[in-house]
Amino acid sequence: MADTNTDESVYATHSNVNRTSINLGGMTLVVIVILAVVIGACGVVMGLNLAKQAQMDADFKALKTQEWLTERRLMDREAYDIVNGFKVPGDDQNGPAGNLQRMKPKR
Repeated sequence: MADTNTDESVYATHSNVNRTSINLGGMTLVVIVILAVVIGACGVVMGLNLAKQAQMDADFKALKTQEWLTERRLMDREAYDIVNGFKVPGDDQNGPAGNLQRMKPKR
């Protein structure tokens, strides 16, 4: 009787093919699932941290811009008062440019 298998190179008794089977037991699958969950949780935490950091950077930039605009308005107001001869709170102690003392670097 003839062999019905046409691929004799794989299934013949004289072939050089080796079969390797990997048996993943229950414990191995549990370890793989736990590692996948841990890595996924780390990814979520990192993503949330990056989003929070980006929001904090945007808020800081907005606050710095607001602070700069407030400072600019204050300087404009002081210059207007000086030009028009109005007294401002620092004039009695430091002269007309007394409020410019706040512009000195703080130590």
